[in-house]
This record gives sequence, C-alpha cells and structure tokens, in this order.
Amino acid sequence: MIHVAIVGSGPTGCFVAEFLAKKHQTIQIDIFDRLPTPFGLVRAGVAPDHQQTKRISQQFDRTLQRDNVRFVGNVEIGRTISYDSLKQHYHAIVIATGAFIDKPLPGIDDPIKGIYGSAHFAGWYNSHPEHCKQPPELNGPEVAIIGTGNVALDIARVLSKTTTELSDSDINTDTEKAINEAGISDIYIIGRRGPEHASFTNMELTELNKLENCTILTDADRLPEQTPDISDAGQRRAVEQNLATLREYSNHAQQNQKIRLHLMFNYNLSGTENSNGKLTALSLTDNSDSKNDLRLPAQTLISAIGYRSEVIPGIPFNEHHGRFEHTDGLIEPGVYCAGWCKRGPQGVIPTNRSDANSTGKRILADLADTTVSKAGFSGVADQLDQQAPVFYEDWQTIDNAEQSRATNHRPRTKFSDTDAMIAQIL
Repeated sequence: MIHVAIVGSGPTGCFVAEFLAKKHQTIQIDIFDRLPTPFGLVRAGVAPDHQQTKRISQQFDRTLQRDNVRFVGNVEIGRTISYDSLKQHYHAIVIATGAFIDKPLPGIDDPIKGIYGSAHFAGWYNSHPEHCKQPPELNGPEVAIIGTGNVALDIARVLSKTTTELSDSDINTDTEKAINEAGISDIYIIGRRGPEHASFTNMELTELNKLENCTILTDADRLPEQTPDISDAGQRRAVEQNLATLREYSNHAQQNQKIRLHLMFNYNLSGTENSNGKLTALSLTDNSDSKNDLRLPAQTLISAIGYRSEVIPGIPFNEHHGRFEHTDGLIEPGVYCAGWCKRGPQGVIPTNRSDANSTGKRILADLADTTVSKAGFSGVADQLDQQAPVFYEDWQTIDNAEQSRATNHRPRTKFSDTDAMIAQIL
C-alpha cells in the first residue's frame, strides 16, 4: 500500500487526491486541513453570491467519499502533527495549502482602525472562523478598495447588493447586517495603473452593471482611446472587452441609486488621515500626466493587492516570494507542492487542476518502483490524542446542520465558530 498525505483540502488538494485515487489501485490518500471544514477558498474565498462557482465542491465531495481517500480536518500540520512525522510515515507528501494571508499594504505602518486585507474581509463575509473572531468594522459611508482584480470587484459587489439580491447567497448573517447598517454611499476601486493593466475579467466587470441600487462610474479621460499593442491575441481581446465596458460606464450619470461605485485608475495611495486612530481619508497621487492629486474621504480601506502562503514549521519557505521553496514543484525528495503555495496566487480553479494532475503524474512516476513499507495514518494517529479530528462523516454532520439552519432561499447558514462546528459531532 502506498500512503500519500495531502496538506490542504482546497481545489488543488482535492484535484491531486482525485487524480491519484483514479490512477492507482493500491494507494491511500489522507487529506489534512487545519479547519474542520474542507474545500478551502471555494468555501471561504469565493464570493457568497457566486453559488455556481461554489458548486465545484460537489465534485470534491465525491472525491472525499472514495474508499481510498480520508479527510482529516481540525488538524494543523507542523503543530498538531509534525512535518518530520509525516515524512516518516508517508511515501509522498503534497503541500497544497494555497495562499490566504494578505500581503501588507505598502506605506501603511501605523495601526489604524478601518484598514483591512481582502482575505480578512472576504473571510468575514464567508464565515471563516479565524476572520470572524475580529470582524472588520464599516465605520462610515465611504469605502475604498486598493486593487483592480476580481477580488476587488467581488468585495464591491457584495457591499453594493440589496438584501433581496443576497437572498440566495450564503453570506454571513452578521456581515449582511453590518453592511446594511453602514449606510454605504460611495465605493472607490483604485488602481495604480491604467485600466489596460487591470486583472479583472470582463465577466466580473459586466456583472456590476446588473446591481439594482448601484451606479457604476468612471472617468472617460482615464481610458485610452485605443487598445494597446499586445502580442497575445487572447490577452488583447480581454483588454478590448474591458475597455469597451469601461467606456460604457463612463457615460453613466450619477443617478438616484443608493450607492455610487467609482472605478479609478492611475492613482497611488500616498497617505492616510485618521481621527483618534480611525481612518477618515486617503491621499492619492495621480500617476498620469494630469498630476491631479486627490484627498478622498474614506472610513474603510480594503487592500486587494495579493496574498502569500503561510509558513509550516520545518518546510523551507521563501519569505520574499511568500511561497514554499521548491524546484519545479519538488521541495525535497518525496515532498511536493502544488497550486498557489507553489506558484503564487495566480490562475483560477481549472489552472489548479492542471497543476494538480501534473503533480499527481510525477508522484506516481517517482513511486513506481518503491518497495518501502510505511504506516500512513496509523503512524501519526497517536498525535491526535489531544485533538478532535474531523473525518468526512463528521463533516457531513456539520454540512447537514448548516443546511438545516438556512432560511428563505439560502443554501446554508454557516457556522462561523470552530467550537460550534465541533459541538455538532460530539
């Protein structure tokens, strides 16, 4: 029997498990996750109103139900189970922990209330237990978001939606209440470069135009008259579509909708103002030729400029790049990494599938002739004596409880506290 440990139950980890389980008849795959719940950013990162995207978890559920796949949640590798112990008892280890820690916002050194990273903010509206312990505060009517990727648009869209528009989402109920009580009037999405460099997709951009009570605004003078010369045809087409949509938005008038969403380009955050430690305004430097610096009132600032992976004790880590040290996905003999913790937070779910399959092929090739016997899970189980591990059947109990708590058209009402999850299975 070949024993493989996968650290992280997000898309990449589940894809690796699926590949190996299908391709090898005598293999046991154990997927470890530090949370009691599986599926990683599908559950805790994808916007709560994007239920179609979240349905990929149904496929992952089928993977976890396989006879030769074991889910072990509420177990943190490097702390609950040591890295050395995994190496001792498993033929191969795959690190697939993703990248879920916010990169620091340059120039913001002093702690000011009202400044948050997008991972923290998105984790809050997705009921991630760690991010709900200290929930963000929405202290006023103006919210600024730094970054022009899909995550920035997700946050702006969720903040702009009415209760009716969110009725079939799985947004955290406390978050929804806080958004409604904040009385948000203006949301600013700020990019330091021009719109041709924005990384959001046109699908996400056009989705903003469907918001019931929000007007999308942008300055026509900030849009290039022609599409830049881009050699890659697919990339050029994507930029053309985005610019066409933005030109349409530049014709919008400030109508009577409750919220105005401003898409701002070529501005760089140069400073902040605060009163009694609470954010009140931003200073923006104009990076274009007009040199029209701005002071922008804002009581909440969300940084959506990227993520880094978390260190696991014992595993070589590149602090500069924020991911594990590796050579073409190999950390050391028998230890691999895949997904965002390998290449950084780039690509979408299908990209991670391709990477996971390549990793799976490499593992099978490396283990083709192995004759070494290892214990697998039975060799590390004694380290869980002081822990309450969550197995797949336990996750099903938690899952059913969340669905039974749902109201109206919601698919579920999530638990946002780990103890509450564990209480369902004790």
